[in-house]
Amino acid sequence: MTSNTQITTDELRQIIVDSSRISVDRYIDRDDYFAWFKSGLNNDFIKVITGLRRTGKSFLLKQLKQYLIKNKNVPEENIFFINFEHDILAKNNQIEDLRKMLELFEARVAQDGKIYLFLDEIQNVKYWEKFIRTIYDSRKNKYNIYLTGSNSSLLSSEFSTALAGRTIETQIRPFDFKEYLKLSNVNINSGFDKIKHKILLEKHLHRYLYWGGLPETIGRKDEEIRQYIKSLFRKVLLDDIVKRFGVEKVSVIEKLLYYIFSNIGGTTSFSNIVNVLNNEGEKISVPTLQSYAEMYGQSFALNKIKKLEWKTKKIFSKQYKFYAADNGLANVINISKLGIEGKLLENIVYNTLAKKYPKIYYGRDDENKEIDFIVPQLNSHFLKIQVSAEINSQNKKREFGNFVITDKYLKKGKNILIILYGKNQTHNYKDVVIQEIPLLDFLLD
Repeated sequence: MTSNTQITTDELRQIIVDSSRISVDRYIDRDDYFAWFKSGLNNDFIKVITGLRRTGKSFLLKQLKQYLIKNKNVPEENIFFINFEHDILAKNNQIEDLRKMLELFEARVAQDGKIYLFLDEIQNVKYWEKFIRTIYDSRKNKYNIYLTGSNSSLLSSEFSTALAGRTIETQIRPFDFKEYLKLSNVNINSGFDKIKHKILLEKHLHRYLYWGGLPETIGRKDEEIRQYIKSLFRKVLLDDIVKRFGVEKVSVIEKLLYYIFSNIGGTTSFSNIVNVLNNEGEKISVPTLQSYAEMYGQSFALNKIKKLEWKTKKIFSKQYKFYAADNGLANVINISKLGIEGKLLENIVYNTLAKKYPKIYYGRDDENKEIDFIVPQLNSHFLKIQVSAEINSQNKKREFGNFVITDKYLKKGKNILIILYGKNQTHNYKDVVIQEIPLLDFLLD
């Protein structure tokens, strides 16, 4: 249905100004991500930027706008920057409205030359992909297009079909520990800096372990962070999931995330969760619950990894482990604090690996011997990583023994044991070489 309200030129300018205004007092340059944004200025692909809400997608676009104006002499009038969560657009979120706004922009605002389309939270416009394909195929030399979204349906099969071969994509994640330190005004440029600032680094490491790296939480008090994360969770739950997918059982989908986050690092049994919910009076089936978990995945709040059976090197697609997109979420949205430090440690290791490696599995054999993470690498090598808060006489045999068994079948590659505190050292256990790395060294190096 077409809206009845016509956007005026002044309203359009207001939307563009509000959408592109940088309103934070302190920020850092996220060089790796921004290099990708800048490289997109030199190609005619549609650039798609995805990720969890409040991780900095919009901010990077705002920085790119400033870069174009200051460094590339692009007129501000040629940057069509629209955030589709702007209040003026509440009743103007149809494909016809988007076309009318662009036509108005070109007729009344834009100057001669290339036009840069920065369309933020584009998933709020129904059938947006049809519009993007139309203008791209007809006038791609005229436009340079960047799209952001907080839902992976941007990359859904319908979207992929409509824009096949026309897009490149990147996912923006919460701050890693180096970025967290940078925003906290702690600069570590050498091994000497690590020694000089050891106590300060351990203090920040503890906060990062428990409160994560969402940009707007850094430097805030614990209770402020807790309330912020709870409000973010409600936003993801209600806007990105309940409204988008038309979920009726809101209480069930909310409880699901609490149960999953309370079992980080463990194999999730949907059957067990269904039994618990049924006992609480919530009637739900396993397939429905699994579909709810997929919705969380599409909102980037939740990540899952599959099981690799190392004897056969087969991948089992129905045996998953889940991890939170950020440790703050894993800490706050959790109904059990039992063993929370070990869970947060494993979660932070997963997210650090996920930023670098596209494929990560966990390993388990038929005797339930397990490796937390297995990362395929070149030439049939595997990075095998075990995570433990500490190594002592009670768990040394188990933790080291898993490497011994794994090494029989995945011999090529490194064996790494990540602990919370300690020192970097090498072990030779039953002729298997294991590198022990403290979390701080892992995150910095």
